[in-house]
Amino acid sequence: MDAKTAKIILYVASLIGFGVIALLVIGLAFKDLFQDEGFKQHFNQVLICNIGYFLIITSPVSVVFLVWGLIKVFQGDDSPLPLIGNWCIIK
Repeated sequence: MDAKTAKIILYVASLIGFGVIALLVIGLAFKDLFQDEGFKQHFNQVLICNIGYFLIITSPVSVVFLVWGLIKVFQGDDSPLPLIGNWCIIK
């Protein structure tokens, strides 16, 4: 699986409610993708959005960031999202 496909799967799965499962499957099965800095950037953003999604107050904001991140993936842009893009859980 290439990095762009994995990024799209992460964002779409998060938007439909399977984000945690997608993070686990892709994170464990495709460890070689973590060599790509852009993939790690998007993985961290999806992880942060999933954490925010479980908090009732920030779930609408998380959906906005997930859609924004998905648009950036389709454009081929690996730059960080504002506010959450510089947070790093997976290094």
